[in-house]
This record gives sequence, structure tokens and C-alpha cells, in this order.
Amino acid sequence: MKKFEIILDSGADMPLELRQKYDIYPEIFKGIVYNPDGSEMLRADIDYQNISAENYFAIIKKNAGKIKTSFTPIGEMVTIMDKIAKEGKDILVITISSGISGTYGAAIEASELVKEDNPDVNIKIVDSLKYSSGIAILAIRASEMRLQGASIEEVEKHLNELRYQIHESGPMDDLMFLAKSGRLKGVKAFFGQMVGVRPLADFNFKGENEPIGTVKGKDKVDNICLTYMEQLIENPLDQIIFISHSNRYEKALKYQELIQKKFNPKAIYITNLSQSCGANVGPGLCAAFYIGKPITPDRKTQLDAFAYALKVN
Repeated sequence: MKKFEIILDSGADMPLELRQKYDIYPEIFKGIVYNPDGSEMLRADIDYQNISAENYFAIIKKNAGKIKTSFTPIGEMVTIMDKIAKEGKDILVITISSGISGTYGAAIEASELVKEDNPDVNIKIVDSLKYSSGIAILAIRASEMRLQGASIEEVEKHLNELRYQIHESGPMDDLMFLAKSGRLKGVKAFFGQMVGVRPLADFNFKGENEPIGTVKGKDKVDNICLTYMEQLIENPLDQIIFISHSNRYEKALKYQELIQKKFNPKAIYITNLSQSCGANVGPGLCAAFYIGKPITPDRKTQLDAFAYALKVN
């Protein structure tokens, strides 16, 4: 069975240390972040070697809704994949959700170009239907399956099922930014009633982030988030949970402590929200990503879990 490499794009929150730990290909597809005047600000870097996270999110906050992003140029995707193909390896690419980015379609186009020069290479492109650490969870599962001898086809099939079980639980602090950026589906419905109110969002069936409800009162948010997780999470003792944050490290540490105490998972990783996602989500996010009950098109399971969390807290 041919070895295959696992490639991520810059929408994933999986720094180099974790990519090395789980044998994920060190090079990523780097999207582009643009200044308000349309000039290129930087190439999105998961590892924040080009600018500190603090300085980056200060720029993003100052220019709410004015910073734009685009996916990695197809030619650059081709260069990375072609190098792997010429080493005689197959390729599994896990992209940010097609519901919020054009990366998936671009990766498919790039893979076809690579196969023209490398007809024997097997390339699989998985649309994660997630962003941030939701992608990292899929990458770790792919790595574990590969280590156990699974074929690239078996891994692809499993990830296409598992992606509907990945959830997000955590509040956003900077609601004004979300309203201006327009990236959180349905958030405008809450605008105008946001004083002291925090929306909680989770993934919908289409791979978009969509509010499941609002919480009034800062002190209640953590308890409601933990209860919501409790209603949805499956086999927490065996899970690797991620906490992604955008300039909220102290909050992330507190959240890690609460999750560890309540669920005692196998591991909890804290990561910076990627630059690609950070440009659109903005500062103020602190959310846990985990595997739970399947997402359904009507989101009934999630909405019921949130209603219960509100009731008991």
C-alpha cells in the first residue's frame, strides 16, 4: 500500500508542533489576507511566524469587516502536491469548509492538474465542512487511521462521515465585529439587542457557523457551554479536544481547566485561531471543538441541547 501525505490549508488550527507530532505534511496551502486597500497584507500562517497573534488581531479589530481573504493560488497548490507525487506518494487534502471558502473547489482543480503529469498518483480532497480546530480533529483521526494501516480510500470515507459529528461550543465577545464582518450566519438577527448578550454558535449541516441562541450574563456563559457540550459529546475520555481562541489566551486556559475537570479527555490542545479564519471571525473567540452526536439538517439535536442548557443554568 502506497504511503500518503496529509495536507492542510491555512484555515486549520494545527501549529507545526502538532503537525510534526501527528506526521501531517509540514507545508500548508497558505491563503492570502488583504489590507483594506486591496493590497496583500500577508500569507496566512498557522504558526504566526510572520506577526504576533496579538498584533494581528489588533489590526483585524481596527479594520472590522474591511480585511478580506482568498484561497491559496491554484499554482501553489499544484507545486506542493506535485512534489509529493514525484516522491511516489498519494495525497489526502483536508480543506476548510466549502460553506465559507472556495479552497475546496480550487484544491480539486489543482489535483486534476497534478494528475495530468503524475497519472499514477491518487489524490483525495476532503471538504471538512468545518474551520479552525474542526479541521485539526479530522487531521488527527486521518493520521491515526493511516498509522493503523488504513488505505487512503478508507480514511476519506471515514472523514466524510466524521465531519458531521464535529461541534463547536464557546462564546464570542466582540459582537460588533461579527455584525460587520457578516461571516456568522444569522448574526444580524441579534444585532440591535447585543448589550450584555453573547451568541453561541455551532456548525450547521452545510458547513457554516450558525447561532443556536443567545446567553445574557457573562457569568452564565461557561456553565451553559459546558452543559451544551455534555448533551452532545460522545466518549469524552477517548477524545482530543481543541480550544481555539483569537487573542483570548487567559480565557482559553480557564476553559481548559473547566473542560478537563468535567470531561477528563485524553488531551486538550489550545491553539490560536488561524490567520485565515481570524480575519473573518475577529478577536474575542474562545471555543472548544469536539466530536459529538451527528449534526442534522434541521439542527434539532443542537437546539434541544441548548434549550436544556439554558433551562438548567
